[in-house]
Amino acid sequence: MEHGQEVVISMRAPRSWFGAPAVVDPVACDGVCALPGSPYALVYGTGQEPRLWRAGAALPRRCAELVAHRATLLPSGQSGVPALLEVTGRDGTGRVRTRVSAPPDGCPGPWTAPAHAPAGMGALGLAQVTGRWVLLVGVARGTCAMWDPGTAELRALPEATAHTRPLLRTLVAGPPQRPLAVVATSAWQWEDDDEGGYTRELFYAVVYDLTTAEIAFRIDGLNVDALCAVGQTPQGWLIAAATEPLHTIRFFDALTGIAQETAIRHGDDLTALAVGSHRPGGHPVLVTGTEEGQVRAWDVRDGRARGAWQVDDYVNDLAVHPDMGLLVATDSGLRVLPPAP
Repeated sequence: MEHGQEVVISMRAPRSWFGAPAVVDPVACDGVCALPGSPYALVYGTGQEPRLWRAGAALPRRCAELVAHRATLLPSGQSGVPALLEVTGRDGTGRVRTRVSAPPDGCPGPWTAPAHAPAGMGALGLAQVTGRWVLLVGVARGTCAMWDPGTAELRALPEATAHTRPLLRTLVAGPPQRPLAVVATSAWQWEDDDEGGYTRELFYAVVYDLTTAEIAFRIDGLNVDALCAVGQTPQGWLIAAATEPLHTIRFFDALTGIAQETAIRHGDDLTALAVGSHRPGGHPVLVTGTEEGQVRAWDVRDGRARGAWQVDDYVNDLAVHPDMGLLVATDSGLRVLPPAP
């Protein structure tokens, strides 16, 4: 992407990176997680047991005895099967707890919860810090904390504890040696005027260095609806943010917060944003989904569209896998767009 360039979707895009969508799982799903380097994807939905899908299989397999509120895959496990991390608030108190299983047939491990676990989980991020997996947990009353399930240590992140807007947008980004947490939030500020004054909501993002749990920098004036870690590009380590209005995607340097001058004007309200590689060893591709069922792929290098599809349903979540293709979670099931030959 060149500085100063605003990119508008063009249906005369270069050859598509993915094929036509095919329904793989007809059960409604809210989320999907694909782990690069593994032939597995995790599909989950509200009130449903998570399902593990292996590329080439007819249907995903149910994971026994799982009650996850949210779930993700960890790059570990026996026989090449990744471990499954479950996070739930359904223990009678609404407080967060986790457990790790070996899906689809392995027995779930014991639940772990910190002594002062936050209630009302709204957002979840996962990062590896100094060799340990830690969770970034945002909750409904506007607080955010870093939690190590292995030690049950809960560490509140500064500044993100003083607000009441639900923290529904969190992200883990940056290089492996410096994992960064990006938290989109807001605060209220009183403004005086001739009629006495009014309360104004200020939108911004706070970036934390997870190795120290301290603030690295702030990005002011950023009203974020969705966040995505693009990864390393020729322009540096980038973050993609779908900002108000919801059809605009802006890019920021994850290490400095400096905004890139290029913006992608999508044209529709976004409901899902994801990034991945369209083939093994390939460069990042950004994918977007809308409430009207539009799915589009974008080349992160120049912002050009590399395909557009219609799935005729609300797009809840997206994932990109270099071998499995583009995975689309909708209310009518999981659709997969295979990599183009």
